[in-house]
Amino acid sequence: MVQSSKNKESIIIMKTIRIFFLSLLILIVKTSFAQTYSISSDNILQYNKYINNAELLICDSMFSDALYYYEKAFKLLNEPFAIDKYNAAMCAFKTDDFDKGESYLEYIVKRGYDYKNLNSNKIINLLDSNYRSDLFHMLEQCSVEINNEIKNLYDSLYLVDQLFRKDSLYWITNRDTLCKTDFSNGSFMNVLIKRHGFPSQELVGVSYNLLAVLPWELIVIHNHVKPFCDKRVDFSNVIWDAMEQGLIRIPKAANYLEQSIGKEIFGTGVVGCVKVEYKGVDTCYYKTGFFNLSDKSFNKINFQRISIGLDSIEEARKKVLFNISNPDFIFSEGHMITYSCNNLTEFNNFIVNLSEMR
Repeated sequence: MVQSSKNKESIIIMKTIRIFFLSLLILIVKTSFAQTYSISSDNILQYNKYINNAELLICDSMFSDALYYYEKAFKLLNEPFAIDKYNAAMCAFKTDDFDKGESYLEYIVKRGYDYKNLNSNKIINLLDSNYRSDLFHMLEQCSVEINNEIKNLYDSLYLVDQLFRKDSLYWITNRDTLCKTDFSNGSFMNVLIKRHGFPSQELVGVSYNLLAVLPWELIVIHNHVKPFCDKRVDFSNVIWDAMEQGLIRIPKAANYLEQSIGKEIFGTGVVGCVKVEYKGVDTCYYKTGFFNLSDKSFNKINFQRISIGLDSIEEARKKVLFNISNPDFIFSEGHMITYSCNNLTEFNNFIVNLSEMR
């Protein structure tokens, strides 16, 4: 129960930070692209190409073909990513390949995924009740296989991270203390990485639902998103090296790199959908859509995305639309973010930059 509460709080913090970046959209999309970012590892690029193919096939309900590409991708990494294994498992169950489905779920449970999340999964609930009971019993017997000693060190940093964030106005009341604490945590995390390697899913595991922010990720975020702090730890080189080695998923890495760079290079803040709302005295106004981008920004962002193995904006948005109505699969980008406006003028100015979702 305590762990679940921590993860919910982490998600709220993550959304708050993303909203901050979204509010700067008009300035961001005008940013120049002075540097080209590209991955040199052919295996990593090919892995992500296969995963992209699989996810697009899922959107078209071609689950057998999607499973084929997942299997090709998994041969390229020693430790395929848990989200990909999860989606492959769902494809396997959709095509009655129960052995593969079980194997993939067992894999992610051993990395920390809570199989009880499957209780609300419609794909799993459509399985024969006796088989489902046996499946859950098998998953319950799985023990988490990670380095608990290292994980506990990161968990302790999380406790320090949250100590001065209990006050809702912590950015104001505890600013100096937060800056010092975040820098200290970041410095200690650097030491951990040098001694034990990057906090990959093999080392410290995954979150209980594969989406919640892990303790080490909060340390990165709180160091990268710090315009008012004199000192911060920049993890961009660490993230880049981990990405090249297949230790962090590309969409997640792109997000953290953008936070460090301070520019919308890969479009992680403009790919997904956003719900803008204003709650007036008598009427609630809201609109949901995708951010409008100029052709120039659209093409530049796409070029950078593809160069590091990400899907194009068009492909990512196709997945967004699918995932909104099909939550039994987990795609890592494009979850709906809600932006609450303070007045009707702000609302009207914001929705000008949104297009209809279709």
